[in-house]
Amino acid sequence: MPRSNHPSAPRTDRTRSPLGALRAAVVLATATTSSAYAQDWEAYAVVPTGGAPRLDAVGLTEGGEVLAMAGSPYDGGPTGDSVVHVTVPGSNVWTTPKPFDGPIISQGIGVDALGRIVVYGGIDGPDPEGDIGGVWVYDRDEGVLSTLPDRAATAAPRSFAYADDDLHRLYSIGGDASLVGGSSYSTLVQRFDGTTDTWSTLA
Repeated sequence: MPRSNHPSAPRTDRTRSPLGALRAAVVLATATTSSAYAQDWEAYAVVPTGGAPRLDAVGLTEGGEVLAMAGSPYDGGPTGDSVVHVTVPGSNVWTTPKPFDGPIISQGIGVDALGRIVVYGGIDGPDPEGDIGGVWVYDRDEGVLSTLPDRAATAAPRSFAYADDDLHRLYSIGGDASLVGGSSYSTLVQRFDGTTDTWSTLA
């Protein structure tokens, strides 16, 4: 459309200033972000515990499923085995596969380089001064399949951070080692390599 040269005619080719465009982009991005994250949390089916609170579980995603492992209530009573609950995201249904040995809490968990669910560390939930968790391979159908080499004797049995890396090596980071004669504020870091079934000390 030709531009009018008449002084009172509105300009039809006015270009928005870079600052104005930036402001518009920021407003749009903010509105889009707010809208996208406005409903992140939604109600989901409760875990089948018979009404008892689900406490001290550790979480894992594996094989397209979400697992809540260990913690209470325990299978078979206060000294029973650690329960496991599994759901397929979006199904709104929880199932209960095989538990694994002992009422253990505060452990680490991950999937190693061989695709195994490895559970490590932890303490006896009803008796914190009692048994200390080892290192196990867990299977949904069989429960505990096997044991693996333990972490260092001074590795914290509780309150440690756990993680895995891109090579599916598992980590035990810091924690409270007072139950094994160490510091309440341990800085020990160990890494598990599933291809060799070995723990190595990093720091």
